Amino acid sequence: MRRNDIDLIKLYTYKKNYELYVSEVQNIDIDNQLDCLSVYKIKKTDEVKIKKKKK
Repeated sequence: MRRNDIDLIKLYTYKKNYELYVSEVQNIDIDNQLDCLSVYKIKKTDEVKIKKKKK
């Protein structure tokens, strides 16, 4: 993700989809935040897990 500039972020939800356009300053902020997160070991996954509600 950090190799390329981010111009657009798309969020898909059950009720509505969103497109967020990213400015150059926001792109730098995202890059800095990703840099901070890089110390944590995060696995890449394509699977989205939905938590089940307790009855």
